[in-house]
Amino acid sequence: MEDIHVLQGDILDLNRVDIAGNVVISATRSIHVPRSAKLNDVILVAPRITIADGFIGRLQAIAKEELTVGKGCLLLYPSALVAASDNSTSVEQTQSALVEIQTGSEIRGVMASLVNPEGWDYIPQIKIHPKALVSGEVYCWGNIELKGRVEGQVMAAGFLALENGSIYQNHILDGQIDQTARHPAYTGWSLKAGSPSKKIIQWLY
Repeated sequence: MEDIHVLQGDILDLNRVDIAGNVVISATRSIHVPRSAKLNDVILVAPRITIADGFIGRLQAIAKEELTVGKGCLLLYPSALVAASDNSTSVEQTQSALVEIQTGSEIRGVMASLVNPEGWDYIPQIKIHPKALVSGEVYCWGNIELKGRVEGQVMAAGFLALENGSIYQNHILDGQIDQTARHPAYTGWSLKAGSPSKKIIQWLY
């Protein structure tokens, strides 16, 4: 396997870049991924990450404050969208979901929020819009608002449904979870003892 390369900056716009394999792209403030970017097996790390409408690629994105996937995107397996924090991220800072996928997007892999749920009682940490699809796993220390579909497993402290100015706790409105629909070759996180035998997710370069 070749050495990992690291690209760094303050605010990065990956317009028309073409990068594949063993590359970490890190920013101190934000990373924007436009539709024109070609990213394959790339790791993104920044407080805020935005993936524009119509993007297609395979990546792992890790953000502390906000991670948004636009409409009509396709993130190929094994992609991952993760909000991870040192407990400094608060609902007062964001006022919105930490990880959000818009209508018509498909994520094949993992969505996760590993942020302290304290103070997040009435705002979801993960938000999946109508007609969005996650094929894999969704894992959240706080609440999820699920209006799309998950083909796989969902683990969360609870669910929220925000509708017509009201907040419904532990409700799913028009969302779907179908664990039987997950592809048999899918390999995700082993979060408990007695999990199935480990499998190869993907060969590295």
